[in-house]
Amino acid sequence: MKSQNHKKSLIFVFGLFLIIAVVGVSLNTSAYPNEGTLGCHPGGYTIDGISEIEGEAESVHNLTITATGPDVVIDIYAGAKNNDAFIIVPNHVITDNSADDLDPATDSIKVLLNITLPSQTGVYTLRILSRAPTLEGEDTPIGVVDIKVTVGEVIKSPLASFFDNYNLYLGGIAVLFMSIGTIVYQINVHKKLESKAHGVFMTIAFIITSVTIFLILNDTMIYSYNSIELSSSQYIGQLNNIILGTIGYVAGIIVVFGTYTNASGSKMKFAVYTMLLGWSFNLFIGIIVPTPSFAFGGL
Repeated sequence: MKSQNHKKSLIFVFGLFLIIAVVGVSLNTSAYPNEGTLGCHPGGYTIDGISEIEGEAESVHNLTITATGPDVVIDIYAGAKNNDAFIIVPNHVITDNSADDLDPATDSIKVLLNITLPSQTGVYTLRILSRAPTLEGEDTPIGVVDIKVTVGEVIKSPLASFFDNYNLYLGGIAVLFMSIGTIVYQINVHKKLESKAHGVFMTIAFIITSVTIFLILNDTMIYSYNSIELSSSQYIGQLNNIILGTIGYVAGIIVVFGTYTNASGSKMKFAVYTMLLGWSFNLFIGIIVPTPSFAFGGL
């Protein structure tokens, strides 16, 4: 009987990870086809430009973009992000030492773009690449700059505001469930009860965290590629997020697995508190040092 329960628990845990994996794949495949592979490209190319533009509908703005790299080209490619919503001149691939290149130096481009904003109010993203002159799929070295463009006065709905900071909100919810689970766990240990009630809260926290990881995975690929410069404090915050989040996530796997394989509650104490402390500190650091990082534990 105990062996059958053990097998059922293993099937449950395997099924949980399978569901999370399927969710992650579906989220990544819904993005722009090359979105999830940006971090896989080789480096060696840089690109710089302003990070944000604000203006009225169909207003015209001049934007200077500089890029460096061997035989570098600047590519404002159609279909990326919201590029198709803009009228951009020049709108072709700009090569080094071409008529549109204002920098006479080799392996360096400076171009002045004339950009007409979209006709509809909203928030857009304009993506520009610096890359090698020959496209070779994921083997093409690139640099990336994403420019946030706000057209008109944008009034965000509560749902839109939530998604702007979903990593912090979901991280906070995960920590809340983890805290409740830890309190229930401690009560069970104190009363010497072998209950799985705490495991329910911890499993919910683990699922929320896993989903959050997949949601931020694409952006993390871009930032991990170093296409956007981070300050020293942001680098430290990012490193702390990765270390603490990873420790907390591994502890979470142990807790979930132990809960549904009938491991003794007293033997789970270290993993339970490691999970809680790792994710709590991760959330705190994510609030005081916000970074566009891949942060296990809901950040």
